[in-house]
Amino acid sequence: LHFQQMLSAMVLCRSWLVGRLQWAAVRRSHDQLFVHRDTPDNNADVPFEFSEENMKRVEAIKALYPVGYTSAAILPVLDLAQRQHGWLPISAMNKVADVIGVPKMRIYEVATFYTMYNRQKVGKYHVQVCTTTPCMLRGADQILKHVKKECLGSDAVGETSQDFMFTVSEVECLGACANAPMMQINDDYYEDLTFDDVTRIFGEIRAGKKPKMGPQSGRLAAEPISGLTSLTSTPYGPDKFGDSGEKKNALIIPMETYNCIWGRVIIKIHSHTQNCGKFIVVSGTHLGDILKLSAVSENELLLFILKMSSLISINRETRSDGSRSAKQSKFLTPPNRSETVRWTDNVRHHQPGNIPLTFQSDCCKWLNTNQSICLMEEQLECKWKKLEEPVWAILMQKSYKNSTEDLFSTVDEIVRFIGKSKWLYEKLFTFCEECVSKRSAVLMEGNLDALSFSKLVMKIWQEHCSQMKSIRLIFSQLDRSAALQEMPMMSIWEMGLTIFRSCAIMRSSIQTKLVDSLLFLIHQERSGEDVDHLLIRNLLHMFATLNIYHEILEVRLLEETKTFYLEEGMRRIEVDDVPHYLAYVTKQLKLESERSEFYLDKNSGKSLISVVEDGLISPHVEDILNKGFDCMLYNSQLDDLKLLYQLISYDPANIDELKIRFSNYISVNVMSFLKGDEIDCEALRSLLKYRDFVSNVVSYCFSDSASIDLAARSVFSSIVNKKSAKVNELLAKFIDMKLRTGRKQYPEEELDQETVKALSLFRIVDGKDLFEMFYQKFLAKRLLFGKSASFDAEKAVLSELKRECGSDFTSKLEVMFRDFETSKEFASGFKNYLTASNCLNSVVEMNVSVLTIGNWPSYPKMDIIYPQVLLSSMSQFEHFYMEKHAGRKLSWQSYVGQCLVAARFKPGVEKELQVSLFQGIVLLLFNDSDQLSFKSIQQQTNIETVELRRTLQSLACGKFRVIQKVPKGKDVNENDTFIFNANFTSPMLRIKINQIQSKETNEENFMTVEQVNSNRVFSIDAAIVRILKTRKTISHSELMSEIVRQLQFSVQASDVKKRIENLIERRFISRDVKNSSNYNYIS
Repeated sequence: LHFQQMLSAMVLCRSWLVGRLQWAAVRRSHDQLFVHRDTPDNNADVPFEFSEENMKRVEAIKALYPVGYTSAAILPVLDLAQRQHGWLPISAMNKVADVIGVPKMRIYEVATFYTMYNRQKVGKYHVQVCTTTPCMLRGADQILKHVKKECLGSDAVGETSQDFMFTVSEVECLGACANAPMMQINDDYYEDLTFDDVTRIFGEIRAGKKPKMGPQSGRLAAEPISGLTSLTSTPYGPDKFGDSGEKKNALIIPMETYNCIWGRVIIKIHSHTQNCGKFIVVSGTHLGDILKLSAVSENELLLFILKMSSLISINRETRSDGSRSAKQSKFLTPPNRSETVRWTDNVRHHQPGNIPLTFQSDCCKWLNTNQSICLMEEQLECKWKKLEEPVWAILMQKSYKNSTEDLFSTVDEIVRFIGKSKWLYEKLFTFCEECVSKRSAVLMEGNLDALSFSKLVMKIWQEHCSQMKSIRLIFSQLDRSAALQEMPMMSIWEMGLTIFRSCAIMRSSIQTKLVDSLLFLIHQERSGEDVDHLLIRNLLHMFATLNIYHEILEVRLLEETKTFYLEEGMRRIEVDDVPHYLAYVTKQLKLESERSEFYLDKNSGKSLISVVEDGLISPHVEDILNKGFDCMLYNSQLDDLKLLYQLISYDPANIDELKIRFSNYISVNVMSFLKGDEIDCEALRSLLKYRDFVSNVVSYCFSDSASIDLAARSVFSSIVNKKSAKVNELLAKFIDMKLRTGRKQYPEEELDQETVKALSLFRIVDGKDLFEMFYQKFLAKRLLFGKSASFDAEKAVLSELKRECGSDFTSKLEVMFRDFETSKEFASGFKNYLTASNCLNSVVEMNVSVLTIGNWPSYPKMDIIYPQVLLSSMSQFEHFYMEKHAGRKLSWQSYVGQCLVAARFKPGVEKELQVSLFQGIVLLLFNDSDQLSFKSIQQQTNIETVELRRTLQSLACGKFRVIQKVPKGKDVNENDTFIFNANFTSPMLRIKINQIQSKETNEENFMTVEQVNSNRVFSIDAAIVRILKTRKTISHSELMSEIVRQLQFSVQASDVKKRIENLIERRFISRDVKNSSNYNYIS
């Protein structure tokens, strides 16, 4: 062909291949190319399945590749998935990975590397415009803009139209440079484009038509635009090839109508015009390689067509009886040509079953059928003799004379005989089997040690693999032959594996010795000796390749491993402490895992790890827990505990045992914090820290095991609730301490954290009504005495209590806050009232807190004698309050009052004393006298003896001694005398003299608990009546469960039964007449 046309043909071929694969480097962002982010239509949960037809295509594609090399099918199978779905979501990639049998990452690597795979949704028509240098010089940039305008209506690149009809992409070279500018729409090329061509093409697509593909300028392929300059004459065809007419160079072939392409010469076969039956006439300027048309039977004529350098003339003659005869003309063979005519791979047959043959002779005569068959058998034996010597030389590691190309051609000639592939295969199999048997006989001789024997086996195996590769190269045409693919035969490589397996490794003496040697080497490695790791790896790979690993080695390997580690475990558990033993087990598990990854079969990894666990862990779980579990907890060895859990957690029975041990340990330690009757806030603080430690152990060491966490909570709760009364009291005191002084002693973060911890303990403690009683008392003191550090913190704690126990639990507490806020309004209103009454300067400035009875703690009532200056102010407030709330009664609680007293000592020394109401009343008595006795003070104030002693002690024996006691001492007696301290000095202007607080005695705490218990009786009664009022009729079991659910404290069934009987007697409820286990509400 002319060079220009050859170049055009090459470009067309490349264009066809590239277009078929959509090989386009689309310019996309980094994220689009390499990053996947889940979207509603592109995630792993989006269903994708190959259709039944495509699944058959997938299997056909996989069948093209040898076993173990199916990953080569990734590209075409991905393309098939994309063509089915329209684009390539990640679910389709995952399906391709499953079908081919490769890791998903292999698929992601391919799909992100080749830009022909569209991992984002594209339109029905994917338009790719080439803008590389040749197309750019021909105006591709303007064509791209016009395409975007036609498809998208904008200049956006890489976008899809709103109707998902078109997606436009700018791509690199598409291999049609001779026809620039061009674009690709799906699989079709449109070349030699102009603006009008683009408009017409997309118009036809929108109209549902198929635009004309290829060059739009009218030229054929890539021929010169100005026209052909060579090969301008009309090519020869039938009836145009000689002077003698159609009979010259005509061949009569027994075959149906047949077409064949050889190189670029077309041989046309057509029926003869005369009555010739099955015979047809082949005419052409050249003849292809030798063809044997297999559509005829062996009993029919065999026809050999020589190379086009040889010419043959066959004349048909019709006898008088109508039969045919053929007269052979002489062959015209050029001098110095090879006698062997070989098949040319350029020949493509469109009719299946056509098998080419070779023919070797300087001269050929016309043979009948029987003579041809005999000739074939003789030729086959001769050719096998030619192959036998090289095969023997390869297997015996000797040299041979024939070239590989010559041997390959010989195999090719044999394979092309009908049915001779099987014959050649059997010949080769038998011969290789004999040679390998002789070669492996050396393994049964001598008395080699394990290492030497293993090396010898590996040497023979590696040589055998190399030999089979050489044989496979020579006999590759046999591997690829259609006959062999249709028959249930192994490939040449598989045949070599089968022969080596049966003739060498599977011999009983060799097998036993080899397995023993290999296990001995592995045992040496486990014992820490230096071994040849590569040798072990190659041997195990040989077992896997021969497919005998599981059959003869795996069971023995696992048994030997278990025996080894059972012995090692028994020895080490006796001498090592638990942390060191756990470290050893971890090390061995890691080594065995690396060993399985390095040279064991991947399917044996889990079994091997399981055997190691059975040898080192399972028999010694109890010993490990007995020797080290409590010790590791005591020493806070969290990493060792975590390692312990990781090693034993594979067995649920081990988890149960660990749970029991952990629960027992928690029980002992919690009881140690709560032992005895004197439990203070420090014990509670230690208990909270220990609870944090338990939570940390469960979270960090035991991987947040739900069952262990539940067991720890249960045992913690059960121990704490044995002393729920004391724990509730301590919790209330602890929270009071944090809310009173926490912000002065601790940073805000620590305060909040410890308060939250206390509330978390409160959740698991029974008897929450007892906590409410204590918390109410402490809250009242904080509010009335101004001891609260932060109202925000108070409200936060109240919110947590409400969320935990409900609004009923916090209703009284909320009223206390509401009263406190209302009192502030009263103070402002009272001041305005005094101003309006012109009494502001005649009374003492006073702030009064009005408290709702029943929502605040009860205080002891004392009829003390108030100073006259206070009585007038109290009277004014009562008048003010009654004007707003007529009918209410005020009762003054002097027990919780406070006041600010201005004091003058020696000349020039004036102080403000912030004291309690009792302290202020006592100090005012010294305005009239500098010296007073205890009894005199009590008569003038009417303060109870105990309270008066605490008051005088705080004034005369405390840090700030504004009065002096005679005689001196820390305790106050009824015979003491008190003198005003005129010489008192202090650098501070305002001095706060704290009242000595009385500690709650056991009797007072007991009375508080008894009060709570009496209140519980009413709570039980109220709950029973409330439930019956709602349900009208209820069974005893349902009533009990509902009561337990509603009450904030634990209750005994006997107590509930007593309350039920009491309510029946009081006729709130009644037993059902028909069923005594049911109760009815009496309205």
